[in-house]
Amino acid sequence: MNQDVKARAFKVIIVGPQAVGKSSILFRLSESRFDNVYLSTVGIDFKTYTTRVNDKNYSLQIWDTAGQEKFRALTSTYYKGSQACVCVFDLTDPTTLERCDFYLNKALEENIPKECIYLLGNKSDLEHD
Repeated sequence: MNQDVKARAFKVIIVGPQAVGKSSILFRLSESRFDNVYLSTVGIDFKTYTTRVNDKNYSLQIWDTAGQEKFRALTSTYYKGSQACVCVFDLTDPTTLERCDFYLNKALEENIPKECIYLLGNKSDLEHD
């Protein structure tokens, strides 16, 4: 395949506490849609998002992890091989930001470069509530 057409692939993991909107972010990016109601992710889900930047194609395999405590050990295995980590918290619930420490430290333990670890506040549309 022509080098200009071939997409460079990257694994990105989305982590964070339960019900902060990780799946909503993934569906909005990958399928350009938003639903007000989502079921909790059980284990893991992933979607692929392809984009073009500076005349180069990039393919992101984005892994959406379960936020429930009971899946925490399982989620830890999905950090392996990730080139980037997005930790999501809910702007309407300050306790979710406090709980991001676990996820951010885990990303560092799994050798994800600091410059590829992001903290993302979600639900800004609900801040007035």
